[in-house]
Amino acid sequence: MNVLRYDTVTVSGTPQTLFTVPANTALTVVGFTIVETEGESGEISLNISKQVNNEEVIHPIGQFGISGNDTIYPISNVNMVAGESLKVDASLSGVFVTASVVSREA
Repeated sequence: MNVLRYDTVTVSGTPQTLFTVPANTALTVVGFTIVETEGESGEISLNISKQVNNEEVIHPIGQFGISGNDTIYPISNVNMVAGESLKVDASLSGVFVTASVVSREA
C-alpha cells in the first residue's frame, strides 16, 4: 500500500482532474482538504468520472458551498477502480483542493 496526495487549483466553470486510477490499481480516497484562499464565496462539487461506451458518466460524491478561507474534510473512504477519474468543478477560481489517497493492487 502507498499513501499518495493529489492536488489541483480550480478554474471557474472548468472541471479539473485530480487523478485517474491506473490499470491494475485500486484507490481509496481517505480525505479531502478544500481551501479557498481568495476570500470569495461559491460552489464546489467532487465527481467520479468514467468512460462507458465512449460517453463520460459522472457520479457526484459531494457538493458544497464555500465562503472565505475554509478547510473541510467532507468525504472519506471513496473506493475507486481502474479507469475512474476524480474531478473537481467549482464556480470560482483559486480553490486549492487536495485528495489523500491509499493505493493498492487490484
